[in-house]
Amino acid sequence: DYDLIHKLLIITKSIESLYKKMCELELNGKKNTKEYNGLITLLKETVEEENKIYSDANINEERGVGLTFYIMEQNLPENTENDVESTINQNYNVRTYRRIINNLFNIGVSDYKSAKLRNAFEKDIINGYLSFMQDFANSKSYEEKKDQFIINKYNTAFINKSIESDMLSSSFDIPKTFYVSSRLIADVYNVNLTFYKSISNDFYAKEAAKQISRLIDIFDEEYKYDDDNKLSSILRQCYLRSAFLFLDDELLTDMNDSFHEFVESDEYLDKHSNDTIGTQLVINCFKSIKKDRNKPAILSLGFRKQKN
Repeated sequence: DYDLIHKLLIITKSIESLYKKMCELELNGKKNTKEYNGLITLLKETVEEENKIYSDANINEERGVGLTFYIMEQNLPENTENDVESTINQNYNVRTYRRIINNLFNIGVSDYKSAKLRNAFEKDIINGYLSFMQDFANSKSYEEKKDQFIINKYNTAFINKSIESDMLSSSFDIPKTFYVSSRLIADVYNVNLTFYKSISNDFYAKEAAKQISRLIDIFDEEYKYDDDNKLSSILRQCYLRSAFLFLDDELLTDMNDSFHEFVESDEYLDKHSNDTIGTQLVINCFKSIKKDRNKPAILSLGFRKQKN
């Protein structure tokens, strides 16, 4: 398997190099150029080569898990952030290995219905995240951070092949519309609707809770004077608002009530008695749910999501 890992590292680093060149061109206002379009074509070809390496390797679940753990042990430092946190915190140091590990994991569990649904949930929430991030990028109020949003877009696509496929089709323009792929997967596998809603709510509620916790745990001084925290707070809001898109109304109401109960508790106020920025950001996300669900980008199998 050393030869396989060597091949995967070479092809993945080639793909990463193409990503960097494309990102640099867009940052310099040269996205719609012959050079950029040539890189898109080359990237498509290189991704096909990558796919063939994985396909020819005939990786089963046991081998995929073994390779994944080997790469993690050899190349990822302890306490490495997960994909979401890595993207939000603009941590690109280990993204080559992230792409390989994600690919190996997805191949290893490709026959499991639950894994396919989870991958679809992840794709849906990332699509929403990118859509909201594009709104910030288009706003004059956040013009100084536009470059960081562009970098984040490429990094997100690089470590998520399901997103990469869509982005290649759109020449790395964030699509104006996206479909709720988890609903399609559930239909294909005849997943009971009640069960689908249950596991969907569980996934998105956990993702929302993580971002709420991180937003309210930052002190106002950090928001005001730390540019990294300012950027990550914007990206966390995008991710949180995306999670809210897919939650049932009843669960959203319960989460809102629990959130207000917690930030008004002695436990929270003892640590954050003078901090209001993070709390207000979360409140704003709750308030934007109805507006967000009417975004033209949010489609489900060709039909608009039901309004609140």
